[in-house]
Amino acid sequence: MTELRAMLSTVNEITMHAEFTVGRDFIIYGTAKDHSGKWAMTPFAHIVQLNV
Repeated sequence: MTELRAMLSTVNEITMHAEFTVGRDFIIYGTAKDHSGKWAMTPFAHIVQLNV
């Protein structure tokens, strides 16, 4: 799996790319489809819907 979409509690939608690192209460993901993007972290508490 290389892409997930998530709706956040702030009503923003994010697209997560690359291989994901999943912790106990957060997910780390790439912000771009290629290696030019940065890595970001989002706590699961902020995600209200996850679309696979």
